[in-house]
Amino acid sequence: MGGMDRRLFLLAGSALLAAPLSRAQKTYRIGWLSSGVRPARANVSYDAFMQRMGELGYVEGRTLLMEQRYGDASAELVAQRAAELVRLRVDLILATTTLATSAASKATSTIPIVMGSAANPLAAGLVSNLSRPGGNITGMTLDTADTTAKRLELLKTAIPAVRRVAALHPAEIRGFASVADWLRETESAAARLGVAFVPVDLPQRERHRWEEILGKVAADGIGAATVFETPTYLANRDTLAELCLKHRIAAVFPFREQAEAGGLMAYGADIADLYRQAAETADKILKGAKPGDIPVQQPTRFNLVVNLNTAKALGLAIPPAVLLRATSVIP
Repeated sequence: MGGMDRRLFLLAGSALLAAPLSRAQKTYRIGWLSSGVRPARANVSYDAFMQRMGELGYVEGRTLLMEQRYGDASAELVAQRAAELVRLRVDLILATTTLATSAASKATSTIPIVMGSAANPLAAGLVSNLSRPGGNITGMTLDTADTTAKRLELLKTAIPAVRRVAALHPAEIRGFASVADWLRETESAAARLGVAFVPVDLPQRERHRWEEILGKVAADGIGAATVFETPTYLANRDTLAELCLKHRIAAVFPFREQAEAGGLMAYGADIADLYRQAAETADKILKGAKPGDIPVQQPTRFNLVVNLNTAKALGLAIPPAVLLRATSVIP
């Protein structure tokens, strides 16, 4: 082999060796779009997503750059935040809720969008089919109207004497098909159980009013509540649990972390598990898969958590039938 041929051979070989290294060192930029508030404490969803991304080989600050945007429960603000992420030309948007996913879908039809916990994306028109969503959206759904009804049934089993239950939710999201389903299923369950169902508007953006609203619930003689899924309620779980306890309202929440924060009970999908799966979906897309070819996934893990410390503070004895079904009991 001549000198020139040898140099060309070595250069070609070096290029082949460098190509995989170059790909391995590629830095991806992901936009995290939440319709809720930036949590004052640990962000369960974000932390679970980032932990799984780390396990999949991404290093924050080196091969993964995160752009976090929060909409503070404002549709207008979420839309602005979505537009910001599009202008940044992120490689992928992780949209946490139906509102966030809707805003992202209106801002871009080309950047891949992964839903973290969108409720009923079919009814919201975000995807055309769960098994083959098409377009640029896929991810995880929190389509759990039956879970909402089950939550009320568990509350009634835990407190057989309960006669009136407040359904705490923000009135501004009643227009979503998923929320209409939750309300309808909860009201139907209440009728079966012989419980009066009292919808209560607990606004996400006016958290300074929570004390007043829950005080009125208690003053009206309602000593129990079921809490609907919203990122703002999860982010402010300490405050909400403390206020329920202060006004002696026995509340059942959707997520384990809310019972750990002091809520009486929690029953619902494992939110951390949803976001770990969302990370796996994001990884597939970053490696070249098309979002429209990846099936939308539904929750597979559910938690029933009972906080006995809160039960004691409320003067309640939780029946063994509930404790035996619990995945976790907080002493």
